[in-house]
Amino acid sequence: MPFSDLPNEVIHLILGPAVRARGFQRAVRLRLVNRAWNIAIEDAIFDSGILDKDNLINRTGRDVDVSFWQRYLVYRALHNKKPSSTRLAVIRQIAERIVEMRGFGLDGSQEVLRECVGELCHAAFVFRAVYGHLGTYVASEAEPIARLDQGSSQFQQALLTAAAYMNDLDVGRQVLSLRADHSRPDNIKMQCTLGYLVDPYPVAAYRGNVEFISLLLANEPESTIQGSKHRATIAYNAIWGNQMGVLDLALGPSFGTGSPDFMALREPLVSGLSRIPSIDIFHRCFDLVKDHLQYPSRPYNGIHRQKWLIERFHSAAERGEVAVMEYLAQLGAPINGNFGDEEDGFCKPISLAALNGHESAVEWLLDQGADLNRSLQAAATHGSRRIVQVLLDRGALNDMCVVQKALLEAVKVENEELFRFLVERGAVVDKSTMKEAREIAEDEQLESMVEFIKGYF
Repeated sequence: MPFSDLPNEVIHLILGPAVRARGFQRAVRLRLVNRAWNIAIEDAIFDSGILDKDNLINRTGRDVDVSFWQRYLVYRALHNKKPSSTRLAVIRQIAERIVEMRGFGLDGSQEVLRECVGELCHAAFVFRAVYGHLGTYVASEAEPIARLDQGSSQFQQALLTAAAYMNDLDVGRQVLSLRADHSRPDNIKMQCTLGYLVDPYPVAAYRGNVEFISLLLANEPESTIQGSKHRATIAYNAIWGNQMGVLDLALGPSFGTGSPDFMALREPLVSGLSRIPSIDIFHRCFDLVKDHLQYPSRPYNGIHRQKWLIERFHSAAERGEVAVMEYLAQLGAPINGNFGDEEDGFCKPISLAALNGHESAVEWLLDQGADLNRSLQAAATHGSRRIVQVLLDRGALNDMCVVQKALLEAVKVENEELFRFLVERGAVVDKSTMKEAREIAEDEQLESMVEFIKGYF
């Protein structure tokens, strides 16, 4: 009988102990065995309790993506078997209030509630409110969480921020009408746990919600964007979110280096460029601040500008943004520029592109004459056979030291196919590498790799 045809209750009984026995990383890889297992295995991982400790979110590397953690937070926020954390209780209660304001009754709107909680959990990751603080989101409270004071100004602000992220203009209008002169004093505990749900301007700007920003500004004492204290925040998050329409709204048609408020906006423009947005936004912002990249602003400094270009080039390579790399190279960014210490990690653009699986970026860098550096090892770490093949075609086998490291990376990620491919293409496995590979497989309890190595050699 196919595994996926078993009753859900039986599947859960099997997978729960299996997940706890295998540990997080190996349980995550089990999802890839069969797509039909994916949801059942994720639920077993979530319900097993192995994610509730040790701050795993900072140690998982490339085993899972942000969407996995988002689904985990949604699962915990809506799960009834365990007491919720204060942060997730806040998210759930805000979502419940929004569902109510949309005219749904909670009894018949569980899917709407799930979608709303999902968006708020996604926003938490976008605005870095979760990284480094996962424990505070999932740790169960000793005492049940009391219902929050929905009339407090903090709760109203959180509702407004949530509506801004989801671009729900109707809810936004309702909150703004309720908030005026009717909010009770802040709940201090809630103020400490709301995290990213404290300011609607950055989330609306990041999402490109121009109408919602206009709604917010219309309710400020200073009703025009030129006079708004929020202008810098809007500009920075518009750049980050790649929202040209919002950036146009923030800067206005005549903004330039000679504008009286240029220095007030210079820092968010320079900081925003560190996010490496689209080439159009990058071009516009760079033209404005290219001679004002230092902080505090000083006269043009060629050395600082070159360092800045190298850093931006590395960020573009890490994200696989070929158009931005091409533009930065035209401005003088070196193809092989170092950013960081080679001993501490991958510090060349090509290695960063390979590490993150960006085949087109690797190919473009090679076409521009980039050194191979440690790109083969980086590609093996990512597990991309296509990038490994591209690098081997360009002579990556000539560096024996990097080849051995690439073989070891294939063992670490339990990628037998990639290991075989490297050997078939001519990689020679020396005795020290063979010994280390066996030790890694045994120490990490990678049974399949232990057997593979024994049989292979």
